[in-house]
Amino acid sequence: MPGPSNLQILARYSTRMLAGDYDAVFEFFAPDFSSHVTGRVNPDAVGTDIRPYERTFWETAKAAFPDMNFAVGPLIESGDLVVSHWTLTGTHSGAPYYDVPPSGAFVTIAGTAILRFRDGRIVEHLVELVIDFAADLRAELVGRVGIGIETGRDFRATNVG
Repeated sequence: MPGPSNLQILARYSTRMLAGDYDAVFEFFAPDFSSHVTGRVNPDAVGTDIRPYERTFWETAKAAFPDMNFAVGPLIESGDLVVSHWTLTGTHSGAPYYDVPPSGAFVTIAGTAILRFRDGRIVEHLVELVIDFAADLRAELVGRVGIGIETGRDFRATNVG
């Protein structure tokens, strides 16, 4: 009998992370997991076990956006790949987000991720992010993290890993 599909595996991972079970990353991501974002966000981590950084992303987001909501869809599965569009929303009223102080602004961070699976675990990650919140916060976040930003017609930059 075949095991769960990659979509089912991703659904279980997302459910656990949203529930605050951030250690799930160590179960669902392979030790040799690589992300094409790492070189931009944390170049010193390239070639190392970066699963703790995935855990930190979730912890940082939840601390910065206490009312955080995370939604996934649509999803497309083809062979060992899953394409996932996700949206994180919340009010920036908690902790700093990548050193950007809380602003009280409502924030939408959307991403399209391409995930490669092997033996039931995520081994590779490519992502494009869109962040929509106050322009001064966008500029500060871009400067601090070096990620690409696109918000409606106000195109700043885009980075696809």
